Amino acid sequence: MGKKSTEGKIAEEVNFLVNILERYKGQPFETAQIVSSAVSNIICSIIFGQRFDYEDELFISLTTMMDEITRLGGTAPIHVIIFVCYSDKVACLCA
Repeated sequence: MGKKSTEGKIAEEVNFLVNILERYKGQPFETAQIVSSAVSNIICSIIFGQRFDYEDELFISLTTMMDEITRLGGTAPIHVIIFVCYSDKVACLCA
């Protein structure tokens, strides 16, 4: 995948992120889940060719599990194992 293609996917997700942030109209809010979703969507877009809505239940479940594993001290290999376990479910959504 070329640099320009990756940049386009990042720019597209930034637009979605900005739209979400604008909804808060300057009010305080928790950013962790939103930023995690944006980063995860960039990765999904590159790997699967599709992004997910920030409110998609499966997407929220997967990003929440990844965040929890990281919080509990998980390392990169465990992320790969979990990703492989769920990738067939995610890939089915992208087909």
